[in-house]
Amino acid sequence: MMTILDKESNFKEGNCDVQYGNNYFRGNLTDYSVHIEDPQKQFTIDLNLHREISSWRLGSAFAQRSDIQTFTWLCAAPKGEVNGFWRYQDKKLSFHG
Repeated sequence: MMTILDKESNFKEGNCDVQYGNNYFRGNLTDYSVHIEDPQKQFTIDLNLHREISSWRLGSAFAQRSDIQTFTWLCAAPKGEVNGFWRYQDKKLSFHG
C-alpha cells in the first residue's frame, strides 16, 4: 500500500499530467508515459504509448446517482503501440508491441 500526501501530488489542466510522489501519468491524446515505482524502490515500471488511430468520444449519458448529472467516456487511444520496461531488483524486462 502507498500513501501519498497532498503536497506530493500534482494535477494540471490542458494535457493529462497527474503525479503522485514519484509516480506519474502524462499524455496529450497522442503520446502517453507512465512511471510507477514502489516505496521501497524494489520495482519500477515505465510505459510509453503512442496512439495509432484517432481518439473518439462515445457521448454522454444520464447517471442515476444524485451527485452526478452526466458522464462522458473518451477512448483516448483505441489502438496504439506500447513499449517500456519492468525492473525488479537487479532484473530488467523490456517489451514492445
